[in-house]
Amino acid sequence: MSQTLTLPSSGDVVDGKFRVERKLGEGGTSSIYAVRHVITEKAFAIKWLSPELAQNPLAIERFVHEAKVCGRF
Repeated sequence: MSQTLTLPSSGDVVDGKFRVERKLGEGGTSSIYAVRHVITEKAFAIKWLSPELAQNPLAIERFVHEAKVCGRF
């Protein structure tokens, strides 16, 4: 049984804590969204892997690696 993956829309709540405000941009593999924490109201950005690549283990591995590298700074 496969799960249909979609990109978030304005107003969606991601992971129960981040409300999507708007899409900031997109590239070949992902999109960036402006989000706000529902309790603290602090602004963040979330990078979302495209649904087409979210089923590809190699793409997921690269995405996670990039997140770890960027999170070091």
